[in-house]
Amino acid sequence: MGVVQLLRFAFVVVITCQFGAHGKVRYDGYKVFRITPRTQDELKWMQGVADRWETLDFWKHPTKVGRPVDVMVSPAQQLDFVRSASRPGLEITTWISNVQDMIDREAAEMINSKNEVNAANFDYNKYNTYEKIFAWMNDFSSSHSGVSMVQVTTTYEGERVYGLRIAKSPSATNVAYIQGGIHAREWVSPATVINLINMFVSNYGSDDTVTSMLDNFVWIMVPVYNIDGYKFSRIEDRMWRKNRNPNTGGCAGVDLNRNYDYEWGGASKSKCAQDYQGTEALSEPENSGSKAFLQSFGSNLKLFIDFHSYGQYWLYPWGYTRFDVAHPDKDEQNALAIKVENSINSVHNKNYFVGESGPDMYPATGGSEDFGYGSLGVKYSYVVELRDEGTFGFELPERQIQPTAEEIYAGMKTLGQQLVAEYA
Repeated sequence: MGVVQLLRFAFVVVITCQFGAHGKVRYDGYKVFRITPRTQDELKWMQGVADRWETLDFWKHPTKVGRPVDVMVSPAQQLDFVRSASRPGLEITTWISNVQDMIDREAAEMINSKNEVNAANFDYNKYNTYEKIFAWMNDFSSSHSGVSMVQVTTTYEGERVYGLRIAKSPSATNVAYIQGGIHAREWVSPATVINLINMFVSNYGSDDTVTSMLDNFVWIMVPVYNIDGYKFSRIEDRMWRKNRNPNTGGCAGVDLNRNYDYEWGGASKSKCAQDYQGTEALSEPENSGSKAFLQSFGSNLKLFIDFHSYGQYWLYPWGYTRFDVAHPDKDEQNALAIKVENSINSVHNKNYFVGESGPDMYPATGGSEDFGYGSLGVKYSYVVELRDEGTFGFELPERQIQPTAEEIYAGMKTLGQQLVAEYA
């Protein structure tokens, strides 16, 4: 059996064996291997391995010497993957021996989640269902002056994607936009955006920095951008990443963060890959609709942030290339990001790596940070990878929601001060 046939066979085995009796995807026996390249040769080797195994779920791609590569592998593929990745001197360790055990532990910790869906009793320290989040958005907007729900776009399955619009001053014209949950399994992202909304509004009038931010800018904050995928990750497949486009004739889902229209076309063309880019730029209604919405603000749009997990990075364009390509705003983007990171670090002593997305993490075409800067013309366009650095990965315990939000809130205040000083 040739390599291509072997990979196809292994993929069929994964799909066949992954579903339990009731259709819910399980990850029994799935391992997450961690491989840390120590030289440039080892890094190039691992990049080649990632290219050969593009349908595997790389939680952390090969990026830099000394930076770990995390990849989830099914039982059917483990022996072949280890053989393919092995080379003298390169250590392959098992970081997670059974992914399903982590999922089960997470579910057990979440079992006592409250059922209240009003703003007064909403539990900000839980990974809430989308239904609870939507109910909270409704109640929160009706309970606070200057806060309203605004439709940003729609999903493949027809859900309306809402953000909360915070407009405390009728004279404010500048717009700051924040989104979370573009990748379904990154649950701490929506939880962080929800907490930021609450912190901003709750501290308006008592915190001078926050008051200035909300008086001089309209803030539009979307907790769950990829609603279809988020719902699916809660009910069917905890590790689901993409949207829910069925992709007739292939595996479901398009990676919305490879589908934006700036430098689209260099991500995976395989419908079964986690980073499948779609049939064309903005092929997905989530992205085409949000572009139209954001373009309506013209030059008044001054901030674009897309929250992800995990790794603890604060990154700016360009993301489409691994090479350092000059642009006129890079120094200012970097300088502000460093100030933000210093504020983040001051809260709980967590370090966030600051850098250029493609060269300093890994290149990805059609990404949100390049869309914000290249397509929308927003100077301060960032993609942020939240906690943690790799202990829990996507299954960050709920007890870390609040400290994550606290440190990001501190960073956002520093960023807000810059926005007000520069644009107000």
